[in-house]
Amino acid sequence: MSSGAPSTPRARPFYLVGDGTPMFATFHDAVPGGHGVAVLIVPPFGWDDVASYRSRRDWAEHLAASGIPTLRIDLPGTGDSAGGPRDPNMVDAWLAGVTGAATWLRSAAGYHSVAAIGIGVGGLLAAAATANGAPIDALVLWGVPPRGRTLVRELQAFAHLTAVGPTAGGEDGDGLVVNGHRLSAPTLAALSAVDLSAAAFPSGLRALLLGRDGIAADARLADALRAAGATVEVERGEGYGAMLDRPQNAVAPTAVFTQVTGWLAVMPRDATALRTATAAPAPSPVAADALVLDVDGTAVIEAPLALNGPSGPSFGILAEPAAERARPLTLLLLNAGAIRRIGPNRMYVELARRWAAQGVPSLRLDVEAIGDADGDATRWADEANFHLPELTAQVREGADGLRAHGIDAPLVLVGLCSGAHWAFHAAQADDRVVGVVLLNPRALFWDDDLGTSRDLQRYLARVRSLETWRRALRGDLNLAYPVQRAPAMLRRLAHDAARRTRGPLAARRAGSADAVLPASAGDAVDQSLADLSARGVRTVLAFTGEEPVYEEFVRAGRLERLAGLPAVEVVRFGTDGEAHTLQPPEIQAEAHALVDRVVAELLEGPVAS
Repeated sequence: MSSGAPSTPRARPFYLVGDGTPMFATFHDAVPGGHGVAVLIVPPFGWDDVASYRSRRDWAEHLAASGIPTLRIDLPGTGDSAGGPRDPNMVDAWLAGVTGAATWLRSAAGYHSVAAIGIGVGGLLAAAATANGAPIDALVLWGVPPRGRTLVRELQAFAHLTAVGPTAGGEDGDGLVVNGHRLSAPTLAALSAVDLSAAAFPSGLRALLLGRDGIAADARLADALRAAGATVEVERGEGYGAMLDRPQNAVAPTAVFTQVTGWLAVMPRDATALRTATAAPAPSPVAADALVLDVDGTAVIEAPLALNGPSGPSFGILAEPAAERARPLTLLLLNAGAIRRIGPNRMYVELARRWAAQGVPSLRLDVEAIGDADGDATRWADEANFHLPELTAQVREGADGLRAHGIDAPLVLVGLCSGAHWAFHAAQADDRVVGVVLLNPRALFWDDDLGTSRDLQRYLARVRSLETWRRALRGDLNLAYPVQRAPAMLRRLAHDAARRTRGPLAARRAGSADAVLPASAGDAVDQSLADLSARGVRTVLAFTGEEPVYEEFVRAGRLERLAGLPAVEVVRFGTDGEAHTLQPPEIQAEAHALVDRVVAELLEGPVAS
């Protein structure tokens, strides 16, 4: 989990715009008295990028506080950068993006020496770009093999490990889908072809190779770098796995931060003097405060939007139509748990740009301590903290920020998991909301022992299941486990019942609308949905397979009752497996189509007039 260090005041988000695909970037300027080197952090791909985002932000702040200015980027076609995963020549675009960012640091920002920190795929790209002439004088490579095909095999294994339903590991004829993130077949081929063992690195290069939690750094990469005349050091690199845990549980590798800062501190003031192989300087991209995108022939403008309401700081990216036009609706896209504003599988970026091109301003929002919003991200280790009332208040304050920006059209809120919870409660409290799409909400009304009670339901269901006993008779299941699990489950129930009345969450929620006990939560859900329907708020609850809220709806007979509410709809996406963050491509397509349908219906309805 993030260390929760306060944001560097001079951190500046912008876009790097040049000959290649524009990239979203954040520059963390340094306190005076630095080491004479600037750092570029190159991210890994896909889920590793999502999981490590807050840790990379912490790393940049640590470096800046130590006197080392640092630039973070989203690679082309990923994050908040322009482009998409189906673009041609993605690896070339990534390499050009790394080169452009390093050139900006050296040319536009004026730093003589540039070091690149690369993780996984990002490290492979940083090293390959350096061999191709990028103005990089030092490399910190964490978890990087010498050949791209090794990383591709790891991605394929991870895709199969995280496969859901009929996608069979995500391979779909167009490449690979790795836990929801797509790599096209040409991109996989180009990534596989990268071979650092045959690269012509410039002499005088410094390199620090970090292993992964007991797995040593690849000796073949060290040998290739040394053969080119580089000075190479190899260290353990503990904390890699913890950094790539789920975003709410990820732990920033602060020991590595300190280790790398010390290594950078002995960089020569002008490392370029040590290099004998230099390329002709490439033109530097420029830093732009806004990005102009062509979305199916329509111009869309995106820009960062920092908000600081009474309930806490938040941060967003606002996509607007470039041409002035009527604004009948505004789309507000809310974090999926601790995933930053790009949403699950970058879904929110696609939604925001598509609807901005159709005249609907769209804000993808980070609430406090998620993504680039300041705050202590260690709080997310406790799931209950995702359901605090101030987060719902921050959603409403995000709408207030849009109003101050001149956008005051009725709101459609879209959220997954805890974002669905915030959308549900914001809709009840804010008359500006005319529609909500609640994707896989974990809870509509949170209670501190909710997780335990759900675990108990699953445990009892397994014990009662005929298939469980069939497996036991076949010898495929050890019956000692459910028997041994029962006392622990009972102890946890007793413990959570006690802490419900004395924990910090209970104290902070005293008197709030969310303070609903399990016995009355069902009535509260029914009443709240009925109230939203009576107000005409279009309310859609959408679920993938094995979602506990849907299962609770079925057990309580709620689906039949909701069928009588004209503005409320319950949708089941087509999967029987657990796909909470909409990993399978076909589920992503269904979710896109659902949001599109709801927004289109609202545009055609009374709100549009």
